[in-house]
Amino acid sequence: MKKRLAKLIATGLLILVPAVCSADFQSGNELYSYCTDTAAVADTYCIGYIEGIADTMRHDNNQVCGELYHVTGTQVKDITVQFLQQHPEQRQYAAESLVRLAMSAAFPCR
Repeated sequence: MKKRLAKLIATGLLILVPAVCSADFQSGNELYSYCTDTAAVADTYCIGYIEGIADTMRHDNNQVCGELYHVTGTQVKDITVQFLQQHPEQRQYAAESLVRLAMSAAFPCR
């Protein structure tokens, strides 16, 4: 009985996984909205999102140079917001790609 219940629960959880993992990509417009919102929750989301991408870039070879290792969350947010403000024609693209472009432009390899 316990094994059957465990299988039933596992099956139920597997059904939920695609719904959780298949979220649409966030656009630059959505990220810009979060990053320019004055609410603490939006600011925390913005910085966390951007830091996650910056952390990934730090571990990807040939993505950015060493300067990215020494910046704060607020700095990467400022760099991204500035990039989004200067390139409103690109905000419909995936936020992840735009953050990567912003970081690469701010920290080019010499």
